[in-house]
Amino acid sequence: MFKSEEFFCLACGEKMARPLQRTASLRCHDCREAGVPISFQLALRARAMTLRPGFAVIREDEPPVRRTAA
Repeated sequence: MFKSEEFFCLACGEKMARPLQRTASLRCHDCREAGVPISFQLALRARAMTLRPGFAVIREDEPPVRRTAA
């Protein structure tokens, strides 16, 4: 089972709110409301965490995922 701090939005990378964690939502409230698409890189990170918990490595040279202005 996953710990609650492992749940993050697949669109912006921010931590998910508890109600969205319980319902296994893929995006946070803000991203759902704005219609932000899921990030391919964040989806790959979530998949790696699912397949091999504790082994998902985030490269240091990888820039942080930020939300862009619409």
